[in-house]
Amino acid sequence: MTIEDDLYGRNEPDNGVRLSNFMPVYDPQSPFFIGENPANYDWQNEARNQNALTQNYSLRISGATEKTNYYLGTGYFNQESVLKGNNLERYNIASNLNTQIGKYIKTGLNLKLTYQISDNNQRLNLTNAMAFMPFQPLFDANDIYGFNRPMDPYFEGNPDWTNTRLYGAGTKSNELAGMALNHNKFEIVRSMGQGFVAVEPLRGLIFKGSLSIDWAWQQRRGFEDVESNFYRVNGQDPSTLGSGASYGTYGLRTNRFINYQADFTVSYDKKFGEHTISAVAGIQEQYWKNFNEDIGTRNTTTKDLNRVGVGNDDWVEGFTGRQQKFWYGYVARAGYNYASRYYIDLSFRRDASNGFPSDKRWGNFYSAAEAWRISSESFMDGVTFIDDLKLRGGWGQAGNDEVVVGQYAYLSNTADVASYSFGSGGGNVLGIYNTGITVPGFPNTDLTWETVTTSYAGFDALLFKNHLSITMEFYNRRTDDILQFVQLPPTVGINDPAFNIGSLQNRGIDLDMSYNGNIGELSYSVGGNISFVKNEVLELYNSQPLFTGYGRVEEGRPIGHLWGYKVGGIYQSQDEIDQRSSVYTDETIADADFVAPGDMYFLDVYGNPTEEELYYSTTKDSLINDFDRTEIGNTIPGYIYGINISLNWKGFDATINFYGEGDVDKYNGTRATMESMSGYGNNFWPTVANRWTESNKSTSMPRAVAQDPARNGRYSDRFVESAAFFRLNNWQVGYSVPRTLLDKTHVFTRLRVYVSGQNNLYIHSWSGLDPINDSYPLPRTFSFGLNVGF
Repeated sequence: MTIEDDLYGRNEPDNGVRLSNFMPVYDPQSPFFIGENPANYDWQNEARNQNALTQNYSLRISGATEKTNYYLGTGYFNQESVLKGNNLERYNIASNLNTQIGKYIKTGLNLKLTYQISDNNQRLNLTNAMAFMPFQPLFDANDIYGFNRPMDPYFEGNPDWTNTRLYGAGTKSNELAGMALNHNKFEIVRSMGQGFVAVEPLRGLIFKGSLSIDWAWQQRRGFEDVESNFYRVNGQDPSTLGSGASYGTYGLRTNRFINYQADFTVSYDKKFGEHTISAVAGIQEQYWKNFNEDIGTRNTTTKDLNRVGVGNDDWVEGFTGRQQKFWYGYVARAGYNYASRYYIDLSFRRDASNGFPSDKRWGNFYSAAEAWRISSESFMDGVTFIDDLKLRGGWGQAGNDEVVVGQYAYLSNTADVASYSFGSGGGNVLGIYNTGITVPGFPNTDLTWETVTTSYAGFDALLFKNHLSITMEFYNRRTDDILQFVQLPPTVGINDPAFNIGSLQNRGIDLDMSYNGNIGELSYSVGGNISFVKNEVLELYNSQPLFTGYGRVEEGRPIGHLWGYKVGGIYQSQDEIDQRSSVYTDETIADADFVAPGDMYFLDVYGNPTEEELYYSTTKDSLINDFDRTEIGNTIPGYIYGINISLNWKGFDATINFYGEGDVDKYNGTRATMESMSGYGNNFWPTVANRWTESNKSTSMPRAVAQDPARNGRYSDRFVESAAFFRLNNWQVGYSVPRTLLDKTHVFTRLRVYVSGQNNLYIHSWSGLDPINDSYPLPRTFSFGLNVGF
């Protein structure tokens, strides 16, 4: 390997190939050399929308008579994205009307209507922007659209489209141009309504029927300008799109949703003496349907997104689809308390879902809860610092069908994608063409409800004349028959089936404390909460570990844990390499002769599977391979916590809310990319300046080497970091004008001004931008508001 051949490409005679596959921009002998001090362009800064503005306005009118109350509200919301290309605008209106008709009948009607339109043109986030080489320009004043073109399609006069990159193999598409030329609009109209009629023939006995309808229409329109191909490194020749005279590619997708739910309940409440009873029974029916149409064309005659249409030609394609979900169920609950001292609550649900076969469609779920207000007992009379103390506990179940409802995973689906011909031969090549039907699904007729069983015990306390409040709860939540679509090997040739794959347990403690008081005219409240959780997979099908979108799943470990190699260290000399290779063999390395000082070595954690240990052996075998991957991080926070503070003084008020997560890990994929040092074309983090060299024998950063022959960049704990954080979630300071002054205006009943902010303090040790999301970090906002009542 030489820099001249493998990086600069000096031996490549074709300049177009040299630019597109090598980096002559680094070669001082090349006419494409960028110079010793090239220009520096900040792609991240250009991706951001500085001082993005959010506007939120609302108007509410309400009133009441002896038998009727009403409410009418409307609002407008406009938000500029903190990253260019995304904006949101929303209009909404809501109304509420409740009326007592005669002595026995009460009716109510709630309506909400929302219209929302958004731009979804964002193509450049902060993660991919940082990978752009800083010497690649963004703008060009001589370009028709003002953007720099990253490639020359007709390099050196070539009459054919060549996609020759102008800044070496690492040249990136100019996504700013893509956002300016291409358009994606997303519109939503949503209407929600709920009405009820309640009849109370006897005091405490109520018959109630209600109907809820949630209807939504969504439309997504997208247009890709043919001229945007000049700003993409792999852009297509416009003459090959559509008829060759097309202005661009257009796509239209429409979705219609309707969610209908009908309920009928009978409830009874009665108090006699110190006894109080309550009971309710009901029937629920719900269905959800979705209809979608998708159509697109590569042959358009205009660039106007509001005028572009879809013609009837060879470049049109599309599809339609439909999905439906159904539920039906019964519910019953009964409660009793004596003297507000002893409580018991029992409930039962019987639910049916079209996610399961007919013989397993119904699920029965029970719950029971009890409480004892111990502070009401006579033996507590002398305990003056306790104002209220209640002990409570319970057990209950709930069903979950979200993964399979509407999927019909218990049936064999069909697809008309195969084809065959009859009568071919004798000079007839095609014969009679027929469409065939395949059965790509794997039906599972044993699917059943996923069940969550929760048991808990705790207490609620008010102490010191109601100044101190404490709530503590211990819980154990177990999920059985977890539903999951399981990925099969591609060689099986069928779609991924759904299974009830196992059981999961969450155990923990929730603690909430707050204290309120006064110092002169200052009233205050300080509170905090913290939740601890321990997660463990209890059971899997045949105890077989599996991978999901959340990470690895294995019995005895937390779900979604990170699974990879453990770094042992960095070779500092050839003697170390020889000594270790005499004991260990890394089977993941194609050719050990390329391993050199500065490369990392990894630990022998497990051995190859055996008949007794099917997935890996706990006995080490001096081989480094896939079976030496192990748990290298926990993605579920061990605890989450919050702090709340509120203050009031002479019309001034302030609220502060903090939030944090701890004992949680995350794989830093951004860092893995920005510290890879295995090739050219990407920008790198400044941390690579501390890489291993003969004069800087680092023990944490390996050497830079083309193609990474020792696999230093493999998925390992090298890139696992703490994702714990503590942030000022939101804060607000306001002032309310005294009512005595407002009364003099005879106009205002309330007038309050305030300033607020979100995420203005963020403390973490994450080496990227944001432990939650590096690509789209939480924005830091400041707001000003006015609240007026008339």
